[in-house]
Amino acid sequence: PVHYSGIPYIRDTIASKVKTEMQLFLGLSIIVTAIALLLFFRSWLTMLFAMLGIVIMVVWSIGIMALLGYKITLLTALLPPIIVVIGVPNSIYLINMYHREYALQPNKIQALTTVVHNIGLATFMTNFTTAVGFLVLAFTNIVVLQEFGLVVAINIMALFLVSIIFIPIIFSLLPAPDTRHLKSHLFNGLMHRLTHVVASYPTAIFITVVTFLCMAGIGMAKLQAVSYMADDMPPKSQVIRDLQFFETNFGGIMPLDIIIDTGKKKGVQNWALLKKIDKLQTFLAKQPHIAQPISSINFLKAARQAYYQDNPAYYSLPTSLDRAFILRYFQGTQNHLAACAQNFVDSTGQHLHLSLKVADIGSKKLYKLIENVIQPKIHELFDHQNIPVHLTGSTLLFLKGNLFLIKNLLNSLILAIFLIASIMALLFGNLRIIVIAIIANLIPLCLTAGLMGYLGILLKPSTAIIFSIVFGIAVDDAIHFLTKYRSALKNNPTSVPMAVKNSLQETGLSMIYTSMVLFAGFVVFTASEFQGTVALGMLTSMTLLFAMFTNLMLLPALLLRFDTGKHMLQTNTGHSHIKNITNKI
Repeated sequence: PVHYSGIPYIRDTIASKVKTEMQLFLGLSIIVTAIALLLFFRSWLTMLFAMLGIVIMVVWSIGIMALLGYKITLLTALLPPIIVVIGVPNSIYLINMYHREYALQPNKIQALTTVVHNIGLATFMTNFTTAVGFLVLAFTNIVVLQEFGLVVAINIMALFLVSIIFIPIIFSLLPAPDTRHLKSHLFNGLMHRLTHVVASYPTAIFITVVTFLCMAGIGMAKLQAVSYMADDMPPKSQVIRDLQFFETNFGGIMPLDIIIDTGKKKGVQNWALLKKIDKLQTFLAKQPHIAQPISSINFLKAARQAYYQDNPAYYSLPTSLDRAFILRYFQGTQNHLAACAQNFVDSTGQHLHLSLKVADIGSKKLYKLIENVIQPKIHELFDHQNIPVHLTGSTLLFLKGNLFLIKNLLNSLILAIFLIASIMALLFGNLRIIVIAIIANLIPLCLTAGLMGYLGILLKPSTAIIFSIVFGIAVDDAIHFLTKYRSALKNNPTSVPMAVKNSLQETGLSMIYTSMVLFAGFVVFTASEFQGTVALGMLTSMTLLFAMFTNLMLLPALLLRFDTGKHMLQTNTGHSHIKNITNKI
């Protein structure tokens, strides 16, 4: 049997699977969303032309990625299916509103004009907030995330243009919609019951939400931030089995390097210093999860053993008695032993390189191994001589990179919340409304974090990335609901209950449809062989499901309890320029 391992091999294996999965997820996402549209609207023409607009955006997305010079990576390979999934809510809201308006005024052009006029601004804002959720990844200083965040954000804004232009044109040419396209006794009955619950039992809703938040808090306390070098690979894959073989028999494959600066040329010939390095190597070799260290010390020991007829008892540093005889064999570059030894000493003889291999034991244990075991021993041996010792290697870069990445992703979430709150301030111009909407959409993130703690799902780059993304998507339903709520209050500013009821009846069905499509669309990612992609799909789907309930129940209940509606009497001109643009379109 032949076993392969190493970081280049793992990366190559991942790259070979990316193309296959890109095609798989694109196909699955198109099938899932097409079936959902057909079930919701009961019209083959509606489904086909809605999907045609989305397919146009898939072509655009790949073309834009190529024009920007970005490569297909594990993240950017998810771009086409993400565009499919996120593009469907635009179609659902526009088509749903079109059907409703046509039922009120049976004139296609007039109905389509009313749709664009009424929800054009809300559609722009929802696309913009979704784009912000991805765009904040461009501020992480991680190239892969920068490219992913930027290209998705650009394409989501392009989605708005395609949706607001393509759908009205196509549906103006298609036959007029039939009222059966909007009939759904199941969902319509559900909306009436939801409206009744929200209006009659807001306190019960608050108590339920607080209870779940307390439970989520316990789960969040159990959440651990741990990453592994081979995180993305399936646990039973050949790559993982080979990695486990190397860790069991050779101590690991993750490189960790120690550079010792002697402070002067040919300082590596200082035998007192070499003895200290030998002590460090001996100490490290005894530690679990660390393979036998290699440096020029090993070659000096091997040379002494060879000099004494390969007797293992002489495998140690040359003594003052036999040093002169043994070192003459290292003279000249033709000697293989000398050439190998030179790979661990720089050309000036000032720096000595000590190479280690460690097991993939997770970032938390690796951090403790380096900070609590390796570093203290280095300080003990070399600090009093003022000899600089540096740790480097891809293992240390992986460890520090993950800590840096998770911190950046959390900062990205804060930035996303701030930017989206600013956008909502521009749209609604009322602090109370903004706070209510932000609370309703932060709670799903807390519930997901708590669920991760209970299920033992680790906080790592592939799971931390979802929070800013999902927040940007989840807040879309709140914007559509609040836009309708604001419109309803203009006619009767003191009737908050009636405005909430009308808003739920008109937008609630679309909120359910879009949430179900988003849930099903992101669930397809759980078919991936990569654990990071599976986590992205599962956690995103669950969070969006939680957000559907908070936007359908908690958000209206909060408005009923804390909003007076009088602020809607004030004219909000902050968004007039954007509204003028959508009206012209």
